[in-house]
Amino acid sequence: MVNKGLEKFERVCKENFDNYHELKGDIKNLMLGVKEISIFYSEKYGGKAVDILDTDGPGNPYEEILNWTQEDILDLRAMIDALNSRQVVIRMKARINEKLESEKSKLAKLQSGKKSFGQLFSKKSKEDQALAVESDIKKSEEEIESCNTIVKIVTARLIKEDINEFKQSKSKHFEDKMKIFIDASLKDYNHFINEAKHLESNLN
Repeated sequence: MVNKGLEKFERVCKENFDNYHELKGDIKNLMLGVKEISIFYSEKYGGKAVDILDTDGPGNPYEEILNWTQEDILDLRAMIDALNSRQVVIRMKARINEKLESEKSKLAKLQSGKKSFGQLFSKKSKEDQALAVESDIKKSEEEIESCNTIVKIVTARLIKEDINEFKQSKSKHFEDKMKIFIDASLKDYNHFINEAKHLESNLN
């Protein structure tokens, strides 16, 4: 399961992303309203019409951080899938091992002269039945060896390469995205301040 805090943070970023568009729209409409009203007052009562900065300003600062959050959630899910795939192979190996023990038990019974209920009605000779079981045992042992190899490779890659690299890259990525977000937020607030100062200079 992906970190709940990260998923909650994604929802907060999405809300802020949507709210930002509404806020920018409201501010733009407010400034246009100020301009229209100032023109009305200047025509009716004299005075100077107010000029406003007719620009949209910087982009949505929450877009960058929202994209980062969504990318990290996908990356975490991919890493979890890799870890889960390792567990799938381990469980497969356990099932094959159970089958192997059962086959060894069958062979031991055949070699001791004992037969299972199913073997009593088999048309195969004792030797043929033993050879068939031995073949199954060999196949199971080869499958277990293959599982061991896969688990070793996946474990080595995850522990020695992927997990460490994942941790380092994610930490650096987080810092970079926070800096971009802070810079974008400052530009946005400064744009609003400049709009307010421009309006103030028109009123003086």
